[in-house]
Amino acid sequence: MKQEIINWFHQLNGGSLFAVKALATLIIVLVINIAIRLVLNASISKASHTRIPWDEMVLRALSLPLRVYVWVLGALYLADTLLEWLGASNAVPIIAHGFQLATVILCVWFLFRFLNRAERYFTKKFKRKDGGKIDGTSVRAGVRFCQVIILAITALMILGIFKIPLTGLLTFGGVGAAAIAFGSKDLLANFAGGIMVYFNRHFAVGDWIYSPDRQIEGTVEDIGWRLTLIRSFDKRPIYVPNAVFNNIIVVNASRMTNRRIKQTFGVRYDDATKVREIVDKVQAMLKSHPDIDQDAFSMTCLTEFAASSINFMIYTFTKTTVWAEYQAIQDDVMLKVERIIHECGGECAFPTTTLHVPEKVLVDMQQQ
Repeated sequence: MKQEIINWFHQLNGGSLFAVKALATLIIVLVINIAIRLVLNASISKASHTRIPWDEMVLRALSLPLRVYVWVLGALYLADTLLEWLGASNAVPIIAHGFQLATVILCVWFLFRFLNRAERYFTKKFKRKDGGKIDGTSVRAGVRFCQVIILAITALMILGIFKIPLTGLLTFGGVGAAAIAFGSKDLLANFAGGIMVYFNRHFAVGDWIYSPDRQIEGTVEDIGWRLTLIRSFDKRPIYVPNAVFNNIIVVNASRMTNRRIKQTFGVRYDDATKVREIVDKVQAMLKSHPDIDQDAFSMTCLTEFAASSINFMIYTFTKTTVWAEYQAIQDDVMLKVERIIHECGGECAFPTTTLHVPEKVLVDMQQQ
């Protein structure tokens, strides 16, 4: 049986032998891929139950590039076999360069996947000593910086693989640098603006910002090298070039320490004698309210003798900065002010008109 198989192989021509090798290579690659998948899945499942996250991140980042690498090796082997069959011995260095290039690219792919997973881990899992999450913008800046370094090293390695001299490249760069810089000045300005946003840290991902100079308001979702994505409150994306932030005023509402309640109430002129009692009780209510920050400035005072009312104002700050909680506290404060006005025997004023009729006109009307 063994001799018959050997004789059959000897009888095959070049094309048939290549087809057999291709089929065998495909089967071997499939088997290796299945084995890698099973081994890595078992290892990831085991690593997910450990307290150290790095082994799981490495295995998950390695899974796809490693399986693709097996397919690349199979394809390069078949290409080498095909070139040998065709007698193209001069093309063998191309296969070697392809192997080196594929190895470098897949290693870079693995590193990028690992860095992205590390970024998500540091942003979501780690906590500061004060209990807050690590600043996602700082983490992202560090990851992007590492990615730029990896890309620069990769470019140098690829130049080395293809034996491209750096002197000619530097000469070309010196001649064309001015033209490239002039043509891409906006791109470079946005890149520099992105670096300033990262290092100045005026805002971070997740902050609510707005600009009184431009119609920009919303939550920061992403800070890229060229653009910053801001999601407006009606869920529309706003893409802002980073260079814009160098020339406009940006208000970071998420970093406020308190939220302000500033409301004006009107009392009838018929209740003028009760205004002092009302104001004092409102101020006492604010001082005892559990959701009002007693360390912040608080004031209740008369503001105006208006056309139809005597107006007084409350000016105070809540402890919370969460918008929904602030609205609930403001509702509670306003309803308590209205209740105090009624408890003091007064009423809230509304626009009225008083018509004064002369006494002679009244007499004439009665005579008729």
